Amino acid sequence: MAPGPSYKRGRVRGGPWRYSHYAFRLFLFTQDGIREVSSEFNFSDATCRNEQRSNYRFDALSSVQVTENVDVGYDLELVLTNGPARKIRIKDADAHQLAPNENSQEISEINLSATGSTHTFRLLEGIAADGKSWIERRGPDNLAPFRIAS
Repeated sequence: MAPGPSYKRGRVRGGPWRYSHYAFRLFLFTQDGIREVSSEFNFSDATCRNEQRSNYRFDALSSVQVTENVDVGYDLELVLTNGPARKIRIKDADAHQLAPNENSQEISEINLSATGSTHTFRLLEGIAADGKSWIERRGPDNLAPFRIAS
């Protein structure tokens, strides 16, 4: 879950940002690959659009890069062996809109946790580094809070 294009946002002090327009991305990890579905939801006019579906095997995921930039936010870059790099905006920067006594790193972690991004980063990075063997080594009992669909 990330902010969609041209959004309004707000939050209560100490809480995660909430947006009027979201880009949702769901990664379903199966035994042999990843199914990915994304769509944009605009709560201002109650519309859903731009649905995309992608499927790829674990061995097609050649690299994953997570970039944190204080001025820009968090970006995820997925590189598949058979296509161009896919850059996905995870979170916009928010340090300039915090109250003076709020910690920007703490608020950033709250936002990433609220979207499920922290666990997704870990899974994708492990698979990019070791492929399917990363999941096999971890075993189903050690993947909590991850669940692999069969």
